[in-house]
Amino acid sequence: MKPFAIVTLALMASHGALAQESHRLTFSELLKGEVLKHSLKVEELPDDFRALDITTAGMGNYMDMVGGMMGGMMGGLLGGGNAFADAVSKHWTNGREVSIGEQTYLVTYKGKVAFDLNQAGGGNEAPKMTAPGEMRLTLVRVDQIVSIVPLGMDKAKLLELKTAGGSDAPGGLLGVFSEAKESAKEAVALSNLKQIALGFMLYAGDHDDAFPYVQSTASAFRQVQPYLKNEEILKTPNPSGGRILFNMAMAGVASTSVESAAETVLLYEDTPWPDGKRTVAFVDGSAKRLDEAEWQAVAGTLKLRLKRVGKPIRDGGSASRA
Repeated sequence: MKPFAIVTLALMASHGALAQESHRLTFSELLKGEVLKHSLKVEELPDDFRALDITTAGMGNYMDMVGGMMGGMMGGLLGGGNAFADAVSKHWTNGREVSIGEQTYLVTYKGKVAFDLNQAGGGNEAPKMTAPGEMRLTLVRVDQIVSIVPLGMDKAKLLELKTAGGSDAPGGLLGVFSEAKESAKEAVALSNLKQIALGFMLYAGDHDDAFPYVQSTASAFRQVQPYLKNEEILKTPNPSGGRILFNMAMAGVASTSVESAAETVLLYEDTPWPDGKRTVAFVDGSAKRLDEAEWQAVAGTLKLRLKRVGKPIRDGGSASRA
């Protein structure tokens, strides 16, 4: 089974555990708000709803995720941390699905977090994070889900936080959310590199099993771009920054000639994450997060000298080897 298929099946399995029922819905019915209410007060959430951190593919969700992370960081910096506001901003669902046209959506509700500048007093007093007691309908395309992180939170806990004014003990719920965000970003990085690796494998399948004979990572990515659905996956969500690079030792090399394909680097992050790990994809299409010792064990494959086939591609890109 191809690595991409394994990833897809894993995501489908995790989603399948959520799904309870599915209904076909027209846009007219959606707009009327009769089948699905457009908004719910926190107190009106069904008792079987649970909080999830959901990451999806695509620039729209990426910016939403970044916005949420920035809001959380600013809340911490300004002293405006609010566990209720953070909880309301998550996706709340009981796993129900609806179909509109050809797309299937997970039905979720979430609130919008903001800073209340009117609560800021003079001196060093900072504005507070606030959230409405109302949550808006938010449909999530099932085929765009990259990761799902259950947060172990139900309606009773949400109401408890609301009653408490949003406070949370150190290391409590806010810490759980922070860990969930990190896990989501790690899942995105793994998914990105697996998808890019699949693009290289598809390219090789159309070019006598050879990887693009290029002079730089940028050139390599231009060659495989037709095999990728979303160019955003070429970027890493690594909080430390950095880039995803192509192992130039594989340029022009036939994939079938590589020994120990599962241990030979194809793509890698040039900068470690805060936890010291980096995401790496291998010639066999697999991807892992490696600590420094594990990375050093495979980094030698960046200097391999293997037989190249065909002629170098001159596409006007940079001559840099990175």
